[in-house]
Amino acid sequence: MSYSLRNVGDAMRHAGSFGRCRLLRLGSLLGWTLLLAALTVPAGAAERRIALVIGNSTYASLNALANPGRDAAAMADRLRDLGFEVEEVFNGDALALQRATRRFVAEASTAELALLYFAGHGVQLFDRNFLLASDVDPAAVASEEALGIDLTALLEALRVGGSVRHAILIDACRSNPFSFEQTVELLRRIAPEAADDAAIANARAASRGLDRTIAVEGTGTSAAADTSVSGKGETLLFFAAQPGQVSFDGDGANSFFVEGLREALADADRPLAEILRGASAYVRTVSKGQQVPQLVSDWTADIVLGKPTGARIDYLVSANAGELGDADRELVIRSATGFTKLQGDFIAKASFGTVEDDQLSETDKARVPELGVVNGVTLTYDIDRDGREETLHAFFQIDTILLAIEDEGVTALAPICTSQEAVENIEIGLRDVNGDRKPEIWIAHGNSDSHPWDNFCVLEYAGLPGVAAMRRGNNGTFLASPEVFRSLLDADSYWSVTVANDQSIKTCGGTGCHTWTTYALIEGRYRKDGSESDGSQGNASATTNGDSPIAADMAQFVGQWLSDPDGSAEAISAYLADPVSYYGKAGVARADVVADKQRYYKKWPERSFELLGDTLSVTPRSGPTGQYDLTFQYTFHVRNGTKAIAGRGQTRLLVEQRSQGPTILAEDGEVLERY
Repeated sequence: MSYSLRNVGDAMRHAGSFGRCRLLRLGSLLGWTLLLAALTVPAGAAERRIALVIGNSTYASLNALANPGRDAAAMADRLRDLGFEVEEVFNGDALALQRATRRFVAEASTAELALLYFAGHGVQLFDRNFLLASDVDPAAVASEEALGIDLTALLEALRVGGSVRHAILIDACRSNPFSFEQTVELLRRIAPEAADDAAIANARAASRGLDRTIAVEGTGTSAAADTSVSGKGETLLFFAAQPGQVSFDGDGANSFFVEGLREALADADRPLAEILRGASAYVRTVSKGQQVPQLVSDWTADIVLGKPTGARIDYLVSANAGELGDADRELVIRSATGFTKLQGDFIAKASFGTVEDDQLSETDKARVPELGVVNGVTLTYDIDRDGREETLHAFFQIDTILLAIEDEGVTALAPICTSQEAVENIEIGLRDVNGDRKPEIWIAHGNSDSHPWDNFCVLEYAGLPGVAAMRRGNNGTFLASPEVFRSLLDADSYWSVTVANDQSIKTCGGTGCHTWTTYALIEGRYRKDGSESDGSQGNASATTNGDSPIAADMAQFVGQWLSDPDGSAEAISAYLADPVSYYGKAGVARADVVADKQRYYKKWPERSFELLGDTLSVTPRSGPTGQYDLTFQYTFHVRNGTKAIAGRGQTRLLVEQRSQGPTILAEDGEVLERY
């Protein structure tokens, strides 16, 4: 079948745009000819899948883009977890892009599927489309090669000498990054014979988004182009938006397009076309119809990528049952409430716990002793992205959970996710929420007899200090120090924990989830955002304790504390006990708290905080005398040389009256809103 691209008019014949939008290109093979002459498509290329992922955020002469680097990193990680061999290019200049695409075409000749993902600036010139290099300078470009990737030449190279099938996913910026004057000058410099009055008029009329559509002969879709691209390979193109539309960056760390792709690829045990339709539906929904991706394909058959295999999961079974099949696994880990507590797009997820006999058939009851009891689970994955896999072991020790991490032959143990009751059910997952490409560890757990899921935590693996020395010393297993697993959150969950694409968390409790709490990721930790609800409108606000002397004393103390010490260690230390419970972590040394606050002061040298009206609540502790729980809200304004932020926050303190005055034993809180 030939792949025909036809010109449907002279409009935008020489200059167009598709911003972080889409493109397509048609033209000569440029420097590909000699390479393609040496390439053939071997019959045994099945199963190998390769990907080239490009994210250009920073441009020397064009405006920077917020998300392409993060988008490309997220796509590279997801594709790698799906078994692709992935090459990554970030902020690639023209030379880097040319080298990467030539390697891509060469490798594609032995692949079943070759996939290109690009995020960055793109432009249509000379009836062709270009993915722009980071060093492109519209005032100095003297050749087409200096623009970046000539996409049409790449498409034809893939079809003639590349993979059996290839997929091109384009998330380019929304508008022509060149000014009208720059575009005209560029046309006159590179192709003076084409820069006639009509071309200049068309450049002036350039619209947002992709200006031309692509269609495959026989599909019934409109076509646009001027060159016939034919060959052995089959082409699929997936653009983040239709012609004339913009492609939005989204509300979180990734564009709507990548959010949709990541969510759809989380269930990759489906045909790829179905996955892309799911991503398209997501984008259409979240953008309220303002952005609709475009899929064009001449594939004669589809490909099933298969379930993500980025993390190997093995269950620890007390009996000698060997490897568990899917049916056996479901049988021995099923609890009274099921194992769907962590909801969202996880790299890997596994559950284990008790089996409720009243849920089992007589046949299954007879098989349970034969299969044994699942006592734990292991997840093997390159958690710190250093090129070597680590293994997480989560298991029961009597009625508590232990988490062990095995890294370079050294194993560290850590008790995690505190609970007031015996633990019987555990679900553990991996998901990257802070964009560092190192997935955090998510654990939900509980007890079948009371609250089946009464806690969950989010942990960040920071690495084993001195691992090389421990390995040489054959120290084996040791108790992990607090810095090995940094806690981003330790909280109640009850019925479910849902992680959204913007990385916020929503938990729910009560029958039918009528009570919910949300958390936002703020400065590297999860904080409550104040959205606690019992189904009614509004949130309960803190109340004062009247005009009692202790309330007045604490109000004065809070006012002094908020007035902000001078930033010296002595001034900060004067308010603190040693150690302090600090944002969910017990036993934090006073010096560490002082250092953390000084880092904040250094980041925001200009700052002011003010107690909000009657929001202070002072509650005596029922245990030790002289201890009080303080809750209050405040406004803040902080500024540095380049940025200013204002908003409202909430703080919770445990304060003890001592001879030198009120002393903070525990501190926690969150930002409620930013103005």
